[in-house]
Amino acid sequence: MCETHLEDMLAAYPEEFFPDRGFKLAGRQQSLRGVGRFDLLFQDDRSRYWLIELKAVALRITDTDQVMGYYEELHERNKQEAYIPCFIAPNIPHAVRNYLNGKGMEHKEITIAEFRRVANGKEISPQCGFFGVNNIETLREERTDKRKIQDSKETMPDIILAQKIDQLIDAYLRKQGMTEARPSDVMPMLVQAGVFPSHFNGDFVPLRKLLRSLDGPGKLGVMRTVDPHRRQPLRKNGTPYTDWYFRPIPPLETSP
Repeated sequence: MCETHLEDMLAAYPEEFFPDRGFKLAGRQQSLRGVGRFDLLFQDDRSRYWLIELKAVALRITDTDQVMGYYEELHERNKQEAYIPCFIAPNIPHAVRNYLNGKGMEHKEITIAEFRRVANGKEISPQCGFFGVNNIETLREERTDKRKIQDSKETMPDIILAQKIDQLIDAYLRKQGMTEARPSDVMPMLVQAGVFPSHFNGDFVPLRKLLRSLDGPGKLGVMRTVDPHRRQPLRKNGTPYTDWYFRPIPPLETSP
């Protein structure tokens, strides 16, 4: 649970944790057949791919085996690309650090205090024991309009909420064997998953509002299931009407 929150933050705000890398999210929780599912994949400003293995506890030497399997599989599939395995944990013991250095593996110690600092700065309040109670959440709980808090999902910024929805929709489409869906098709599932309150069960307006909030500043790319169809005529403000579709996330491209 807590590791998922940490992963959410790395995926949404890589510039806060890797300010000199120019990281852009290239993949998350994607399966490699016969190997497993990796945590995060970033592309840096030199077009190299960083394969991130994240732990919410102290890193162990045994934790390195699986990510090396991911690395070898990706390298075999895409030999023209540069892949860099990297281990992230709040505590990397001296012996483990020496082991990684000896293997030439990248690693970075990001403490829970650092995650908490970024969470406070971004007004995020993950419901996780590692973070404790912060002032932002305490103030929110004092508001009397509880329905407003629930409806707006103020404890989760749009980008992190969108990434969670993206994963849920991808899993739903694959499970149902669907190649395409509209917001009205996936809304009941999102309500059942607790993303939106139950009174939105037959109403996809909040999902559409989220998509528009991402589309305006050009952040729609964080949702890889979304396939927007623009159509004429334009609105009065000059923007096109959009029909929203969802499709399963395509697998990683592989070399022949």
